[in-house]
Amino acid sequence: MPKNVAAGTAFTNAPLVFMQGNLVAVQVHAPRGRHSFMLDDSAGHARNAAGALIPAYYLMPGDGGHGCFEAYWCPYEPSGIRSVVVGSAAQFMFTATMAGCTLGVGSRTAAGERLVSHANAMATVDFMYGDNPNALSDFQMALVRARQQAVQKGLVLRRQRVGGQPDPGLTLIEPKNYRADAAGNQTLSSTTFGLRNEGTDDWGFYTQKYDPNSNPETLIGVMFVAGTAYHPPPLATQCVLF
Repeated sequence: MPKNVAAGTAFTNAPLVFMQGNLVAVQVHAPRGRHSFMLDDSAGHARNAAGALIPAYYLMPGDGGHGCFEAYWCPYEPSGIRSVVVGSAAQFMFTATMAGCTLGVGSRTAAGERLVSHANAMATVDFMYGDNPNALSDFQMALVRARQQAVQKGLVLRRQRVGGQPDPGLTLIEPKNYRADAAGNQTLSSTTFGLRNEGTDDWGFYTQKYDPNSNPETLIGVMFVAGTAYHPPPLATQCVLF
């Protein structure tokens, strides 16, 4: 796969700006924790909301070399939940593509850490679908999705607890936050990511919403959804002697 060193460097230098102007599709299967990642440019191009062509990349496992970057990874499990604690050991976080799942972002600890959980309840959907999901009416599909999201919410609430009690600062990133297109249909996907604020020692979490059914794929936008909104570090100043 062709690693794009320039794209990896651009992301590292201005991650939020990069995600607002480039489509990044996740192609990672890895255990939770910190890993090396790279941006692969074989994805070609996408379009932005105005219809203009923009670069598209695959997020892939990296080799730790030039153009790679370290990030926390929160994995995905069909009909289950996976979690990772993000802290100060990396500046970025990614999780598997979200197309109906729920992400939970826990309260900030005194050390600047947050527990992040990715929940999926496809077993519930499969049970309610039966053998012919295409035969469901819009009303039935809405019921199925509501049930799936309720199960996923329950998984997150049971996982994300503080001292044995529900986490009062828990934020849920649910399909309603990233799936709805302009007509209100749940057709969009999300590359969900986190960025660490060095100044506040806290994390901000975002959804990069895109339409996977358009050709090429269309980047709808990037939305802040949890934590503390990301602010880039100030530019380094130079002392000039005359």
